[in-house]
Amino acid sequence: MSLGNDSAPRVLLTDGQERSVLAACRSLRTAGYLVDAAASERPAPTHWSRSCDTRYTVADTLASPQQFVEDLRQIASAGRHSALVIGTDQSLFAVSRHRERLEPLVALGLPPPDAVARSLSNLALTEAGRDAGLPSPEIAVCADRAEALHASRRFGYPVLVKPSQGVFELNGTLRKPNTLLIQDERSLAEVPDDYGSPFLVQRCERGKVFSVGGVFASGQLLAHAASRYSRTWPPSAGNVSFSESVVLPDQLERAVPLFVEAMAWEGLFELELIHRPDHGFMAIDFNPRIYGSLALAVSAGAPLAVTWCDRLLDREGPTGNARPGYRYREEEGELKNLLWRLLGGRVAPALAMLLPRPRTTHAHVRTTDPLPLLALAVSRLRRMARRKRVEGPGAKR
Repeated sequence: MSLGNDSAPRVLLTDGQERSVLAACRSLRTAGYLVDAAASERPAPTHWSRSCDTRYTVADTLASPQQFVEDLRQIASAGRHSALVIGTDQSLFAVSRHRERLEPLVALGLPPPDAVARSLSNLALTEAGRDAGLPSPEIAVCADRAEALHASRRFGYPVLVKPSQGVFELNGTLRKPNTLLIQDERSLAEVPDDYGSPFLVQRCERGKVFSVGGVFASGQLLAHAASRYSRTWPPSAGNVSFSESVVLPDQLERAVPLFVEAMAWEGLFELELIHRPDHGFMAIDFNPRIYGSLALAVSAGAPLAVTWCDRLLDREGPTGNARPGYRYREEEGELKNLLWRLLGGRVAPALAMLLPRPRTTHAHVRTTDPLPLLALAVSRLRRMARRKRVEGPGAKR
């Protein structure tokens, strides 16, 4: 049963288990699109949203990338969807690698395959940042642990360990290793072997973290949303749990379009940066897709997913930039931050987190759309139960 006018364009979103995709789904539905979501996990928060029309279950992208694309092909072959919007790096990698199976059926809006590969490269991020005046923290390209140890001693701990390519294929599956914060040599020795070769060791720079999300097409930044992180989880190097929209600084207004153009990217994106008064802005991460705190951009007046779909489908629509003074709260990360402060005896900072803040939007909570938060809770409980079954009663903790 359709949620609205069947003549409206219908968009298919991948990765409905992600909070970013939930934000895109809600935003597109508000703008008059019909929105379907594919997810590899059940329950998926986007599937439980009132904004989601049709719900599809697909193969896990990391474990079975070709089957994932085949599942999307079968969905798109019905001819119902005008556009496909991608929610994670691994899905972007898989769709780009096998795009010939989807391009005749649905608009992808992807740049050429080499540009997609570049957009997922941490080495390319460093090069593009340098060219745009947004230099990254110093990195060392390491072939093995001995080289990583030498670089870490030179930089001084803590350091960050990253794959050189954010997503890569190995034995028919995809790998997407997370960035690791390494505190000492013992932690470095415990880094798993799935980071590829070469991998990167990066100097750890301290400063305020900024995010610039946007839509870039035909050499222009069509819309943007800038924010400053207040808290992340984990606290030392994690995803945003609380942030506030800000005016795009003058340096970034000039540099961000240069950076995205240097990455050869077109479409939705997010650039994360560290700001240090003595170094200016330093590029640290690039997400060529829907990104985690998209809900903040939407609430602040920049419905970026709508802007991109309108562009992709030659429709007239909103292209506004985000207004400052709006806030974003990711519930799961904030709960962990709260408990971490309480258990550490920092009661006052913990209580300060509970104070109501005006113009705050949440990743999952919405009074008119309450079920995605329940889906998240059920998903986490199931994940904990699976972990306990795998570890068994005698597992060490």
